[in-house]
Amino acid sequence: MLAHNEKRSASDWDSYVMNGENDDLVFLLVNDEVCPEQEFFLHCLYYFIGEVCISNDMEKYRERIDNLFSKKALLPSVVQWKEKAALLLAGKITFDSDFWLNYLFFQDIQRRNIEDLLCEPNPTEKLKQYALQLYTKGFSKEEIYEIFLNCTSSTMEQTHKDNLEDVMDMITGWYVGKNIDFKNEVKII
Repeated sequence: MLAHNEKRSASDWDSYVMNGENDDLVFLLVNDEVCPEQEFFLHCLYYFIGEVCISNDMEKYRERIDNLFSKKALLPSVVQWKEKAALLLAGKITFDSDFWLNYLFFQDIQRRNIEDLLCEPNPTEKLKQYALQLYTKGFSKEEIYEIFLNCTSSTMEQTHKDNLEDVMDMITGWYVGKNIDFKNEVKII
């Protein structure tokens, strides 16, 4: 058995937990900040919404979605889930299978994606485009900045660190003349 702080393979557990019979319990546990598996149950909620999108059969899940949305979110992470899920289901943000189906592992996936872009030619421009793609998927500028910040490390090559910092400066508006204009540049991609 895994210790409560170890990430487990969620490929089977999430679908089993979100089988339609445990929604109320999952919502109760995800709002319990002392639950040792709170992060996993949050992943289950994201996974469920991802499965709804993949199924393309909203009516099949309407009652369950309405039930979950009718409940009061007590923790900021659950409030954020409800907000993002509502935007996705309303078609206001783009579906990202890495995020919705693999929420528990999303930071690891983002780190790998960013590390790959750092090794490509013209990494600053590629990272800027990646930031814009994240924006179309419903991430705020602050969340995108956090994703990039979480990828920096003291052991990273200095040129990679400089490229990441340049893009983070573009995100926050500190890179005069090269800032990312999210609202207008997103229309181009």
